[in-house]
Amino acid sequence: MDIVNIVVNTFTDKGFLSAIASTVLIILLGYFCRKKNIFNNQAAKILSKVVLTVALPALAFSAFMTDLNQKHLAQGINVLIWGILMYIVLIILIKPFLC
Repeated sequence: MDIVNIVVNTFTDKGFLSAIASTVLIILLGYFCRKKNIFNNQAAKILSKVVLTVALPALAFSAFMTDLNQKHLAQGINVLIWGILMYIVLIILIKPFLC
């Protein structure tokens, strides 16, 4: 399969887009709640602990319970490779700004 088709299929997949949108929405909600002092430092620590001890393991368990086929594997590897490449590019771009 052509790499361009894999990229297009990955970034036009409704599941992928909804996961990104919900993640961004949750981050913005947390930022807003912290800015408006709805969450204080103690609440932030408790929420972080809940996420790390309950939510992330549940998410990992859920991810392992899905069927794996060649298409999903190719999309996952593609996202991983693009993520690593973007990370490297951003490190290179930020170097001139570090003292």
